[in-house]
Amino acid sequence: MDVDLTPKLAKQIYGGDGGSYHAWCPNELPMLKEGNIGAAKIALSKNGFALPRYSDSAKVAYVLQGCGVAGIVLPEKEEKVIAIKKGDAIALPFGVVTWWYNKDDTELVLLFLGDTKTAHKAGSFTDMYLTGSNGIFTGFSTEFVSRAWDVEESVAKTLVSSQTAKGIVKLDAGFQMPEPMQSNRDGMVVNCEEAPLDVDIKGGGKVVVLNTKNLPLVGEVGLGADLVRLDGSAMCSPGFSCDSALQVTYIVRGSGRVEVVGPDGKRVLEAHLKAGNLFIVPRFCVVSKIGDPDGMDWFSIITTPNPIFTHLAGKTSTWKALSPQVLQAAFKVSPAVEKLFSSKRKLVAAEAEVIGWDMAEPPLLPLKENKIAKGTFAVVGIMSTLVIYGILQQNICASIYNLMYFLSSTWWWNLYLQEKIMRVPYGLNKEFFSYSLFLVFCNRITTSAVSAGVLLASKKALDPVAPLYKYGVVSVSNILTTTCQYEALKYVSFPVQTLAKCAKMIPVMIWGAIIMQKKYQGQDYLLAFLVTLGCSLFILYQGAGDISPFNRGRESTVWGVSLMIGYLGFDGFTSTFQDKLFKGYDMEIHNQIFYTTVCSCLLSFIGLILQGSLLMAIDFVSRHHDCFFDIALLSTVATASQFFISYTIRTFGALTFATIMTTRQLVSILLSCLWFGHPLSWEQCIGAVIVFGSLYARSFLKTKEKAVAPSLEMAETKAPGGS
Repeated sequence: MDVDLTPKLAKQIYGGDGGSYHAWCPNELPMLKEGNIGAAKIALSKNGFALPRYSDSAKVAYVLQGCGVAGIVLPEKEEKVIAIKKGDAIALPFGVVTWWYNKDDTELVLLFLGDTKTAHKAGSFTDMYLTGSNGIFTGFSTEFVSRAWDVEESVAKTLVSSQTAKGIVKLDAGFQMPEPMQSNRDGMVVNCEEAPLDVDIKGGGKVVVLNTKNLPLVGEVGLGADLVRLDGSAMCSPGFSCDSALQVTYIVRGSGRVEVVGPDGKRVLEAHLKAGNLFIVPRFCVVSKIGDPDGMDWFSIITTPNPIFTHLAGKTSTWKALSPQVLQAAFKVSPAVEKLFSSKRKLVAAEAEVIGWDMAEPPLLPLKENKIAKGTFAVVGIMSTLVIYGILQQNICASIYNLMYFLSSTWWWNLYLQEKIMRVPYGLNKEFFSYSLFLVFCNRITTSAVSAGVLLASKKALDPVAPLYKYGVVSVSNILTTTCQYEALKYVSFPVQTLAKCAKMIPVMIWGAIIMQKKYQGQDYLLAFLVTLGCSLFILYQGAGDISPFNRGRESTVWGVSLMIGYLGFDGFTSTFQDKLFKGYDMEIHNQIFYTTVCSCLLSFIGLILQGSLLMAIDFVSRHHDCFFDIALLSTVATASQFFISYTIRTFGALTFATIMTTRQLVSILLSCLWFGHPLSWEQCIGAVIVFGSLYARSFLKTKEKAVAPSLEMAETKAPGGS
C-alpha cells in the first residue's frame, strides 16, 4: 500500500478574535480523499460565534473541550437551542443548519468527522454560510434578496452587507443569545463521558457506542461512532472491519502506539500517537493500539452505521473457532505449542472477548485488583502526607517543642508537626514564627520545582494549556485559602479546624452553582445543612479545660471561626475552578500544579516584599535551624500531598476523594485529641457523629444510585468500530 497513513494534526484555515477553523488537508492525509472522509475542528474563544451554515456532508460533531450553546435547525423543523459540554456527541445529517456559541471563559473546541461521498471536494467539508462576507446572499442581487425576504431594498442591502467577518465573529460581552432548553438535548445529544458504558473491560478500558438507540439521528447520518478510553498500558487487540468500512480515529487525550498491517502482510503504519492526531485505517487492514502508562482516549467514526468486526485475539477470536489440528498445520507447530497458545488465550476475561480487547505485555492485573492497589496507594499517600503536613504546620508557629512526640510515631508526623509549626516557640527566648506567607512561598516554590522536573523528565511540554490568568485565579484563591488556614491555627485547635473543613460542601455547592451551573437535589441541601449543624455544635460547645497543652488560654472562637469561614469560601472556589480547568482543557496534573504554584510563588514573594517580612523570616530561620528543618519538611510533604490529591481526583473522582478526606479528618481529630490532650464535650461528640454520619450517608446514597443504574449485559454488546 503506497498511501501515506501517518497521523496528522489539523491546520488553521481561517480565524480571528472570535475563534478559528481548522481542517485536515487531503494533500497531507491522502486517505481522506481516497476514503471520502472529511475532518475539521472549530475553536471558539469567549463570546465567539460561528455563523449559521449548512454543509455538503453528513457528519458527527464531538465536543473536545469547554461548554457552550448550539443552534440546530433540521429541514422544515424549528430551531433547537442546546447546551453543549465536553464529551457531547451530536449527529448532523444532510441539510441541517447549525450555529455555535461560546459564552464561557474556557475555549470551546468541536471536532467534526463525516462522509464526503456527495461533497464538492472529496476529503473536505464545504460549508455554505448564510451570513458574513462569504455568505451565499452576497452573491444575489439586492432585488432578488429584497423580494425573497419581502423587505425594502435598503433593508436587504443592510442585512447582507453589515456582517463583514467570515465564518466566525466575536459578539459584544453584553449581547444576549437565546437560552438553551434541557429538553432539546433529548434525541439530539449523547454525552459519551456520562452515558452508560457499552463495554467495561477489567484492566483494559471503557467504550461508549453511538447507535440509533441512544442517538436516533445516527441512522440518518449513516455513520457509526464510539468513544474509547484505554487504560494505561492496556491493548486494543488486532482486528479488522469485514464489511469494507473505514475507521477514522482522533486522539482525544493521552498517548500510545498504533500498528496497522495491510492485506499483503506488510506493516503499513507504525506510529506514536498523541492528543490531536488523526489517522485512518483502510478497508480490511488490521489495526491494534497500545496505550502509554497514562492511557489514551480516542473518538472514532466508522463509515457504516452497523459495522462488523473480526478480531484476531481473545477467546472468541477467529483462532478460537479453528480446530487444534488446523492451528498446528497453519502455524506448523507441535501440539504442545498449539496447546500453550490456546491456553494463553483462555486467560483473557470473558467480557474482553466481546470486542477483542486484550491485556498488554506484561499482562495487567484485573481492574478490581488495580483499583485496590491504586486505592491503597491513594489512601496511604493522602493520610500520611496530610497528617505529616498538619503536624509541621502547627509546629512552626506556637508551643513547646517536645522531641518525644516527634520521635514516637513517623506515621502521624503530620498531626504533630502541624501543631508544632503554628503554635511552638523556637530558641531559648521562645520566639514565635509568625510569617505564614513565608510558609506559602516555601511550599509553592518546592512544588513548582518538583512539578517542572516531572514534566521535563517525562518529556511533556511546559507550555500552558489554559490562559495564564486562569492559573493566576487558582493561585490567588489558593494563597488566600492557605493563609486563612495558617492564621486560624493560632486561634483554634486542630480538631476544630479539621472538623470545620467538613463544611466545605456548602461553599462548593454555592460555587458549583455559580461557576459550573450545577443543579443539586433536595437531599444534597439536607446533607449540607446537617454537616453545618454538626460543625456548629463542635465549634460552639468546647470541651472542658484548655484547648491545647501547647497554647493555654489562646482559643479565640470568634476570630478563629471568621478565619475558618474565609478558608472554606476560598477553598471551595479553588477546587471548583480547578475542576472547571480539568474539564475544560486536556490538562495534565503536573501542568496545572506547575503554573498554579509558579503564580503563587510570585504573588507570595510580592506579598512578603510589601509586608517587609521577607528578610525577617529569613533571619528567623537562619537563627533557628530546627525551624528551617520543619519548614523544609513541611514543603516536601505539601508537594507530595498535592500529587496524591490530584492523583486521587483524576483516578477515582471527587466523591471518592471526599470519602478519603473524611476518613483522614476523623483519624486526625481522634489522634490530635489523644496526642495533644484536646478534650471533647458530649455536644462535640454529637456534632462529630452528625457530620461524619451525613457524609458517609451521602457516599452510601451515591453508591446505591450507581448500583441500580441500568447497564448493558456484556453478552448483548455489539462490537464498536474496532476500537
